[in-house]
Amino acid sequence: MKIQIDFKSAIIGALLFMIAFLTIGFKPSSNNDYPRYQAVSGERGFIILDTYSGNYILDSEVNYVGKMRWIKGDFESSFNAGKDKTKSKKDKKE
Repeated sequence: MKIQIDFKSAIIGALLFMIAFLTIGFKPSSNNDYPRYQAVSGERGFIILDTYSGNYILDSEVNYVGKMRWIKGDFESSFNAGKDKTKSKKDKKE
């Protein structure tokens, strides 16, 4: 028994296979152009920042018997704690 496939059927089959292959392998891209974690070092130590959530880890200058002490934090709560609670000049005039 001979099986014959015409050219048109082969092209349609190849296209269906490519569409199925690309659909399975599709992964939506993130809109963020930056990597998730960024690390910055300086003279006094370094900080690792999670750019998606705003959490950070930094090393303190205080060492305990040769071990670094890590401090965890959240950027939003640190920012809110550091805000100036006094009224601005514009608010005082009103």
